[in-house]
Formats: sequence, structure tokens, C-alpha cells
Amino acid sequence: MVELPSERVASLVNALQPEFDIWEDTVHAAVAGGQSFGCLHIEWHVKMGFFHAGGSKLDVREMERRRPLRLPPEPGRDIFFSSPEDIVLRKLDWFRRSDGVLERQLRDVVGVLKLPRDALDVAYLRSSAAELELTTQLERCMKDAGLGD
Repeated sequence: MVELPSERVASLVNALQPEFDIWEDTVHAAVAGGQSFGCLHIEWHVKMGFFHAGGSKLDVREMERRRPLRLPPEPGRDIFFSSPEDIVLRKLDWFRRSDGVLERQLRDVVGVLKLPRDALDVAYLRSSAAELELTTQLERCMKDAGLGD
């Protein structure tokens, strides 16, 4: 999730190139429309998605709970990633918003839930899912991941 003003787009693109396949005009269009955009690491073939930070409860929590990761080639420079719990909640929300069409979101959730149990804040997941009215979907995925009570 990013808060990216249009005047910072060129800076982001320049920081990612040439290791990532990303185009400034595409990012500008996405930022202008409040849409997501992505890039592809050329050597590793790993896709990275950037999503516009809005003002929903889920957006605010995700930004507050983000986790830093220190990049080895850039000492003292951190990149922030969403917590596994917030990734789960986001994907459950996308599934719901798609009226159940995006089944792959649920498969992704099950994959995240298979992380070691101590790597997940299950209490946070359950309380947030209840608040966001995602309990049914979460419990289904937890069962599929082998996480009973």
C-alpha cells in the first residue's frame, strides 16, 4: 500500500529501474485514478503490487501495522510491507467485494495462514475480521489451513 503523490512517481520509478520492469506513464495514470499498479523484478520474475492507500479502517490499520524490512544493498534503508494478518484481511475483503468471484484470494489466504502459528496474531485476525464482517470467510480459510481452535 502506498501514499504516492504524483510529484514522487518519477523518483519511485527511478529507484526501481533497471531491476524492475516499471513504466512512469503507467504509474502516473494509476496514481491519478487512485488505482493499483505493479512491477516485475526482471531477474527473479517476482511481481510486486502497489495499492493506493485510502481512508478505510482497513487501509489505516494496514499502514499503522506495516513492518520494515532492511534491504542489504542499502544499509540504513527500510522498505515497509504489510503484516501477514493485514494481507489476510485485505484478500478476504477483495474476495467479498468480488461477490465470491475471486476464489484465488481465498487460496492466497490459506497459504498465508499456513505460516507458523506463532508468526500470526490470530486474536487480531479474528477481532478485525469480526469488525469488518469477514468472520465467515476467515473461519473457512482457517479450517482449510488446518487451524482449528
